[in-house]
Amino acid sequence: PGVQILRSLLIIPMMIPPIVSALMWKVILQSTDQGSLNYILGTIGIDPIPWLGGSSTALISLIIIDVWIFSPFAILILLAGLQSLPREPFEAAAVDRASPWFVFRKLTLPMLMPSILLITLFRLIDSLKVFDIIYATTKGGPASATMTKMIVVRRTPFAGPSAHLSLEGFLHHASLGRRVEGVIRGRRRHRPFEPSRGLPDTVGRLRALLRGEQNPDEDQLREAETECADTCDHVEVRELG
Repeated sequence: PGVQILRSLLIIPMMIPPIVSALMWKVILQSTDQGSLNYILGTIGIDPIPWLGGSSTALISLIIIDVWIFSPFAILILLAGLQSLPREPFEAAAVDRASPWFVFRKLTLPMLMPSILLITLFRLIDSLKVFDIIYATTKGGPASATMTKMIVVRRTPFAGPSAHLSLEGFLHHASLGRRVEGVIRGRRRHRPFEPSRGLPDTVGRLRALLRGEQNPDEDQLREAETECADTCDHVEVRELG
């Protein structure tokens, strides 16, 4: 139930058009006391801050707006990735009494890396083509503090420099997508452990010893168990008999 409620709350910013969200935040971040945020800060003795009117704060304000609008998308992908992770590696880590930091660094993070790379690709593309949020709040100002390539294309005539910038942006996006795709494919080719590919030969040797196909002594069992533990952390000798 808690996950379902969290999902419902997360998709609220995604249901609002970005231009409407930008106008809402423009009212909240007004430079005078009429802005909701400055009014709250004024109650604790902080002077009004020109959130969208200052060269040093306008870009930070736009980042806050962008994060509020598009972070639910990233969180939903990560949540779906977490729920799809296999349970067996984590159960084996719990049996081995691995620390939470070790589990996160060696299991959770590597298995979530494809989802993280996918989110990174989409967010990089969105950040490069953002237009509506900036145009609804600052229009590229003050001065050129929040000027982006899309705003420049809008301000210039639809020929000459504008066409050149549009083509440059398209090539930049295509190149970025190819690079991230190459990273994802490279990680798939070099994944350290996949249960579907079978266990190492050492496990077969240890199984043969335990089944009595060979006459094992204590040193042989210890040696095979050590090799098995070195090559595959998820195998327990007690389960091989």
